[in-house]
Amino acid sequence: IRAGAFIALGCIIYLLALSAILGALLFSLGLLSVGLTQSYLYTGQVHQLIEGDRKWSDMLWIWIGNITGIWLMSLLAEYGLHMGDAMQAVAQTKVAIPWIELFCRSILCGGLMTMATRKSSPKYVTIGCVFAFVLCGFNHCIADAFYLMQVPVWEGVPRLLLITLGNTIGGLLPVWKTNPTSRW
Repeated sequence: IRAGAFIALGCIIYLLALSAILGALLFSLGLLSVGLTQSYLYTGQVHQLIEGDRKWSDMLWIWIGNITGIWLMSLLAEYGLHMGDAMQAVAQTKVAIPWIELFCRSILCGGLMTMATRKSSPKYVTIGCVFAFVLCGFNHCIADAFYLMQVPVWEGVPRLLLITLGNTIGGLLPVWKTNPTSRW
């Protein structure tokens, strides 16, 4: 739940930033907070399926917890910070993305998130990967859930599930048949 709340904080910062570039850079505070508190973020744990530290059932509970944290923070943002219109605007752009493009963007985001969250990744790599995925408009299942809470369930949930599948595939690709101790 805490990891989802931190990612929602990144979404809030992004919406309040003076420019898209600054927002993309500051969004990384959400992921850095996840790491500092050793919270479990779905996209930060996917690679551990291959490394043997996680089971699929673990991933389901992490995803549910993250979505719960996002949902709670989206309520605070909408009603406490009056950000509903800004959240709705981003949600509409996400719903307008064609399905195949959404899937491809999700795979790319999943790969970046695995690189950002590996234990061996320095903080500047984490910041750079988050900056890249936000600035490029890639889709992250937990971050996008923050915005998709603003659309009807029948529009948001299928997209969220497709993004989750893409993030999972993309998150597994960088570690497939690699040596985790190798620098290259």
